[in-house]
Amino acid sequence: LTQKMTTIMLSYRKALQCLLGTIIFLQQRAVVSADPLSTCPPPADVRCPSGEAVECNSGRFESCVYDNICTALHSHDDFDEVTCLRRKLLKSCPTEYKPVECRKNEGGDLATFDNVCIAMTKGYASKGCCNVNLKMCPLVYKPMECRGDTDDDDRICKYDNACMARGAGYYKDDCIFTETHYSLKDHECEEASEEAKDACDRIQRKNALFCGPNKCPMDNVCIAKKMGWKKFQCTTNSDCRLVKQRAICNKAYKPVVCSSSRECEYPNLCIATKGAGYKALECVKKI
Repeated sequence: LTQKMTTIMLSYRKALQCLLGTIIFLQQRAVVSADPLSTCPPPADVRCPSGEAVECNSGRFESCVYDNICTALHSHDDFDEVTCLRRKLLKSCPTEYKPVECRKNEGGDLATFDNVCIAMTKGYASKGCCNVNLKMCPLVYKPMECRGDTDDDDRICKYDNACMARGAGYYKDDCIFTETHYSLKDHECEEASEEAKDACDRIQRKNALFCGPNKCPMDNVCIAKKMGWKKFQCTTNSDCRLVKQRAICNKAYKPVVCSSSRECEYPNLCIATKGAGYKALECVKKI
């Protein structure tokens, strides 16, 4: 009887060892298969000045909270002042729908967000985001690159045509046609060529025009066109937009003034909007 009991105990012991071995094996597999960077790095053991709490979202790490930006930056190389934002900012993003498409680097995957603030909370820099076109536009391919007056110099947004650029909130003088002026990244203003001056020699009047996002100076519309600029891409020295000749408007004289400075006067709202490209909300009746 004693020998039988001993045999049974040995069998149970082997079974228990086998079970424990299986459990350890499964745990090791789970650790290997899990993303080793799925948890947030622990706060760095450094002395930092006090500051506002930040939340870091780097792509590999999500929603990692630290007491201040100094601690966050020392906690992992993935974290910087773009991927880590003050928690107050994260909670204060507007609900407005102004969609943007963003990349973290050139050639990176494209992601869409309801507005640029939300994109920043996900670790994207504002200069890596471009407004989405919200207009119905023809499928004409006349590519443009655009950069607004208040945009970062590195922020260059590309659209298939002028309508799409306008639908994304850009004015025509914020953009260049890449077929003519190649790329905004390397674009430099050119002086009027001798051929352009000779062709426009009969025009003596100088309007001191400024064309494109870099505000390239041109003597008049004729020279500007010879140098590859469209009339609607140029403004006067007071930053007023020129009227294109093809605008179909009535001749009623109901003057309006447009632009933020309210210095640009046009005969009526139709000419200001269809001819010069202002939005109606940017114009008021001249008093």
